[in-house]
Parts: sequence; C-alpha cells; structure tokens
Amino acid sequence: GGVFDLERGGSRRRVAGEAIRLAAGPGAPTVLRPAPGHAIVLTAAAATRRGRPSEATTRAVRGPVTLRSEQGRLVAVARVPLDDYAAAVAEAELRTFDAPAEALVAQAVVARTYALAHRDRHAAEGADMCDLTHCQLYTGDHSRNVAQRRALGAAAGLVLEYGDEPAETLYHAACGGQLLANDAVFGGASVPYLQGGHDPACAGERAAGSWQARLDAAAVSRAVLAVAPEVGTVRELHARRRPAGGAPADVEIVGAKGSRTVTAYQLWRALGAEAGWNAVRSVRFHMVPAETGFGFVGRGLGHGVGLCQAGALQRARRGATHAEILRAYYPGTELRRLAARPAVAAAGEAP
Repeated sequence: GGVFDLERGGSRRRVAGEAIRLAAGPGAPTVLRPAPGHAIVLTAAAATRRGRPSEATTRAVRGPVTLRSEQGRLVAVARVPLDDYAAAVAEAELRTFDAPAEALVAQAVVARTYALAHRDRHAAEGADMCDLTHCQLYTGDHSRNVAQRRALGAAAGLVLEYGDEPAETLYHAACGGQLLANDAVFGGASVPYLQGGHDPACAGERAAGSWQARLDAAAVSRAVLAVAPEVGTVRELHARRRPAGGAPADVEIVGAKGSRTVTAYQLWRALGAEAGWNAVRSVRFHMVPAETGFGFVGRGLGHGVGLCQAGALQRARRGATHAEILRAYYPGTELRRLAARPAVAAAGEAP
C-alpha cells in the first residue's frame, strides 16, 4: 500500500493506494520508491520464516525497498534514514506505546549507535542489519504520542562514543537485578563500560522475576548439535566454573559419545534456537532435577549485558533523563551528535 514508484527491469510505474502482490521468482529485483511524504506499506502473509512459523506482518517503511528472490525466498532490503531506523527499533524493542519518552530516546540512541558500530553485518544480503533480534528488531514505522515525537526529534543524531568510536551498546530485556560483564558472558576482551553490577531499577520489575522451564531430552540433544555435536545424545548437564559478579557458570555436557564444557551463553543460545526464547529465558540459569528431561530455573530475560530495558523504563518513570539512563548502563561513554547521518539498509524475509 501507499504511494510509490515500482521499478523493475528498466520500467517504472506509479502505484497509488493500490495493493500489489509480489512473490519469489526469477528475474530482476523490484525496487519500490515511496513518494515524498509517503510510506510503503508491506504485508507478509503468515508462513514459515527462517525455519519457524510466523504470523502475518504489516510494516510501514519510509525509504526505498528492494525485493529480490533468493533460493525460493523473497528478501526485502529497506534503506531507511538513520534517525527513522533508530526510532522504529526503539518502539519495537520497548513494545509499548506509552513508554516514557526518555526511555524511548535512550533506546533510540543505543539503537543508532549499535547500527553504526555494526554496519555491513549482513553484507552478503546487501544490507547492514537484519530486522530480527540477531541484530535489532525493526518492524517499520510506528505511531508515536506527542511527547515521544518531541523527545525523539530533539535527540536526533545522538550517539554514544568511547574513545572517539561508536560504543558497543549491547542491551537486553531484563537483567533480574544483576548486570553482567561482557567478558564473563561472551568471552573476549573486557570492555570498560560493560562491567556489570547490581541494578536496583530492575530488581523489582515483573520481567525480572524468576522463571522455570523443562525441556525434554530430545530437544536438548538437538540443541546441543549446534555447540557440541561430538557428544551425541545428551545424558547429563553439570554446572562448572562460576565467575564472580553473578555471572553464569560454564556447563559440562555429558553425552553418549563423550563430554564437552561450553559457556552458559553458548548453551542458552542453542536452547533458544531449538525451543524458543520463552523457554530458558536468560543466560542466568541453573540446572535443577526434573522427573523427565532437563529442568532449568533463572531470573531475567536475555544476556544481561549493557542496557537493561526493564530498568531503563523504571528509571524513566522515576524521572531520569535519557542521558542519566545511558550513564547508568554505559559509564564512561559520551553523548555526541552526528554531523552526517547515513541511511541504514535493513534486510528481512518476506514469504
């Protein structure tokens, strides 16, 4: 939907208020260019996306969209102005129309900075970012209330920098009251502004609460194929080294053909890809006995590093500004306004 020019194979025609259907197939890419002041409205039917069932989705995009066929899929790459992209990611990530404006701005700064630091992450698809949480959740343009529009406009172009470079602005849904250091979760070099610690703003939030899950042995064995395929069918899981600062323990996987120790993050990612992210909800998990299969308990939602969205929302409700929120989660970084703002190419799969 919308008013746009449709270009394909050297031809162009104006489409106004007309629904057109596009499907994967051979031929040149199709380019949709919105008319000034208009957005392109894309609707993807319910289908299987990246191996999982997906619901029908509709999104409005304020920028040109290129659609091309790849191995039977229709891939859409939208080129979106950086500030529009950051605002849309913030709205999608916080998932609430009444989010306090300062929390929305803080998330937009984080999203804008992350996009700059990770440009060309999907270069093979002709894009900077994908539209999923592998990069950042992008669901197109959204409605905003007056306070949100005013705050986002005033903060346009703001990014976080450390040492004159875009900061590594990792974020997650809820830390459960305990932020984790980047190296304790992901390994690698320690980042000075991602050191973790107690987060009182999140400690009492509902999203930070305790959870429990049980996965059957077959699901765990399938998940483990991604991180330790040599162990065979999984028999046991044991917690091993537990770093200081509340970080999760490494996990020894004992299988029919051998054993291997992996990080909690590696196992958590594998379990999420197999069973969905609402099963073992965070990297802060423990194994517990279960009558059948494997039992897990934990707190929070996500990897626990960087900005905690539940905590940021709570801080904003208590009157914190976006600058105060960002200082709390990325201490030592500086807010700066970009002189030039490149567009972001976001790739998504359209059935």
